[in-house]
Amino acid sequence: MKKYFLFLVIFCVGEMLFAQDFDTSKSFHFNHYKLKPDSEISAAKLNKQITEKDRIYVNKEGHLEADGKRIRIFGTNLTEFPTSKKQAEFAAKALANQGYNCIRFHHTDSNWTNCFIKYNADGTTSIDKARLDAFDYFFYLLKQNGIYSNINLLTGRIYNSKEGFLPEIDNISEWKAPHVLGFWDDNARKMQKKYAFDLISHVNPYTNIAYKDDPAVAIIEINNENGFLHAYLCNWLKEFNAENEYWQNLELEWNNWLEKQGKSYDSLKSNFNISEPTGKTLIDYSETTQWILENHEGAKSNVETKNGTHTIKISKNGLSSWHIQYARSKLNISSDKIYTLKFSAKASDNCEIDVAFAQAHAPWQNAGFEKKLNLEKNFTDYEFTITNLMDDENLRVIFSSMGFLSGKTIVIKNLSLTEGGKIDVIRLSKNSKKNKLVAFPKYEEYQLLPAEYQNLILNFLWEKEADYWLDIKNYITNEIGSKALIMGTSMGCSSTMLQNCFDIIDSHAYWNHPVFPKTAWDLNHYYVANKTLTKSTIDSTLATLAKYRVYGKPFSVSEYDHPYPNQFSAEMYPMIASFASFQDWDCIFTFCSTLPTNKNGQNLKITGYFDQGNNPAKSCASPIASKIFRNFLVKPAKTNYYINLDEKTERENLHKFNSWNIGNTVIYGMIPDVSLVSKIGIAVNGNVPKNAVNLLINAPSFSSRKTFDETNQIYWDRDSGVYIVCNQDVTITVTGKNSVLPAYPEQWKKNGILQPLTNNNDFTTMMAIKENNSYILFLCSWSGNKGENLAEYGTKGSKKIYRNEINLTTSPTLGRGPAFALGGGGKLEIYNKENLKLYQVDLSGNRINQALKTGKIIQLSPYTPTLWYILEGSHWD
Repeated sequence: MKKYFLFLVIFCVGEMLFAQDFDTSKSFHFNHYKLKPDSEISAAKLNKQITEKDRIYVNKEGHLEADGKRIRIFGTNLTEFPTSKKQAEFAAKALANQGYNCIRFHHTDSNWTNCFIKYNADGTTSIDKARLDAFDYFFYLLKQNGIYSNINLLTGRIYNSKEGFLPEIDNISEWKAPHVLGFWDDNARKMQKKYAFDLISHVNPYTNIAYKDDPAVAIIEINNENGFLHAYLCNWLKEFNAENEYWQNLELEWNNWLEKQGKSYDSLKSNFNISEPTGKTLIDYSETTQWILENHEGAKSNVETKNGTHTIKISKNGLSSWHIQYARSKLNISSDKIYTLKFSAKASDNCEIDVAFAQAHAPWQNAGFEKKLNLEKNFTDYEFTITNLMDDENLRVIFSSMGFLSGKTIVIKNLSLTEGGKIDVIRLSKNSKKNKLVAFPKYEEYQLLPAEYQNLILNFLWEKEADYWLDIKNYITNEIGSKALIMGTSMGCSSTMLQNCFDIIDSHAYWNHPVFPKTAWDLNHYYVANKTLTKSTIDSTLATLAKYRVYGKPFSVSEYDHPYPNQFSAEMYPMIASFASFQDWDCIFTFCSTLPTNKNGQNLKITGYFDQGNNPAKSCASPIASKIFRNFLVKPAKTNYYINLDEKTERENLHKFNSWNIGNTVIYGMIPDVSLVSKIGIAVNGNVPKNAVNLLINAPSFSSRKTFDETNQIYWDRDSGVYIVCNQDVTITVTGKNSVLPAYPEQWKKNGILQPLTNNNDFTTMMAIKENNSYILFLCSWSGNKGENLAEYGTKGSKKIYRNEINLTTSPTLGRGPAFALGGGGKLEIYNKENLKLYQVDLSGNRINQALKTGKIIQLSPYTPTLWYILEGSHWD
């Protein structure tokens, strides 16, 4: 049996301008819209028309199954659907070609898209019959093309007084805040149920089946990125003032709950209202020498100290808000003491910074206090009495969130930290009359409360949230009679034990989500951190997702993206498809596809940060990535590392969570980076999987910077930026400038397949899968729009950008179409006696007749106008 060893060498070709600057004159237009379903590239053949036997259910191992076989969902999100039948027919086939087998219909209740809800002129709403008919037809076509649907119920709906809400609802500015009402307000919950009934019980005239009975409705999701704990810690409840009837009702429920716990105003006051005399001074107001100013990732600032005044002048932004911070460390703190922090602060222009206590050593955790400061041009005096700091001999007080304040000056003076102080934790409610009602604290007060009282508050919210999830789930399943699998919301916005009542555990992640320093979704003022995931540290989206997985439940990632204009986004599909396969997850949904406006996709630009359909680095990777994930081409890890969790443990630790990290399993001992070498997950109530190892007892020893996984399929070097997958069916290489590859394991050499090698002068992604006697290859280094005017955010004018790790922005229009791409440059080195043939592939997915290259060494240019190749040979096995 012959063995073929093929090495991909990515290198810089001498005449390339690319290594110094992007030569857009040599870039090319490339998209997937002309892809033919019978081509070698298309993944449409993975799909078949959905019938009752294809209904998806959860098997006894906790994975998705249909027709007696495991099934994985490789999907995408849509926030719109076609309005014409011709467009619907084209879109359904295009989505199947990309390998999608499920669409998550998102924001179908929002007023800015063609949603199911008609927002009438008088403020009332109704189901829009014309739009529902358009959706019905599109759903029917998707079903014919083997594509399931995931229907979201509450995402962006507008609440107003014309629908029976109190007038106060019309004055709420935070668009997500009204969605919290369902956790305690009966009217809000009834409205959610009515919408669910109207939609799910609706009979589609094209299928003649109600959505509640249709096997093509795979998933119903209740409430996008929302939870009562999450909303409270996000400070969304600030929108409801003390005189607001909604707030009054919440306080009544809070007091009824306290009574059931055997607690009253008097007993709580006796326990929590504390006063301690002034003790030792830890920081004197005149102190200046022990303070340190830190600048990270290119940020620039300097500090002048004089007579107890600290003047910080910021001249250049960093990549994150924390990249400029001013700290005083070596504070020996006891958790059983009260501390009083005093200072005055101002800024040259109005801005917001943070003050916090944190560890001055690894793992650099928050120590129990963090407060936002809204600085103005005149001094504001601040005084905080703090009761819940952690025990530590080396804490620091730190002023942060200054990394994006270029051009501003921050002044802090008269700062002191002393032992002792007085705090009145328990207050009478303003609505208290005859009875002594305990005030329910707003989040600003919560931050300063003792941990025990914080946890009492959060346990009240936990129980209200649990009631909501179970009530809505039971209504959909038992009263409406839906047969679909049910999701609640994404992890991070709710906790493990709260979401464990659902069929699927869901999560979201974005590698460097767009940041809007001034106004949300303002295209004139935004940026994306231009960084590669291959060099990620503790902020790796993949390892972060892994920490939420629950053994015995299907695990889903229903939103995932590396947003535009990140110049490394070609790495997205190869990395998520392979990593999710290795972890043996069940669902991936990219966020978010855009429907084509004409049949051939001509002149279409990348229309937004999350655009999947028009971004060649993403859309053209999709067919191959879908085959990797859906066909189980990367084998799952063998060892299941786990931590135990039950309701009691979770509820004892609620106060350790923050707003967007609800259910963070790190606080229980989870080590996310173990996901680089093995599977990780949570064993709820002792539900331990096979081949399991308790992570708290026997954690693996490995280098999280340069790692081979336990199966020797995946190598990840996060120092030089290398991600490789190599087995008998798949080869993935994601490499950057000056990347260093490892010595090859014997297993790679024995595979006799495409193997990576690099001598790379620029970032390049290659993803290849073996089918029959050929390899199908995707090679891409970059994509973008014409005239996008890339620039570093906060600088004047635009300039050509070459892979700089900066805060990257574009013109407000994002440029013009058509979107363009650059391929992968390098050489294919073939170690055997027989020449192989490399074919360029056109937009239809078919080979150009004449072989592009032949021989033992095949040199590729990023300017060859294709992102797809076919490497033909024989005797691969």
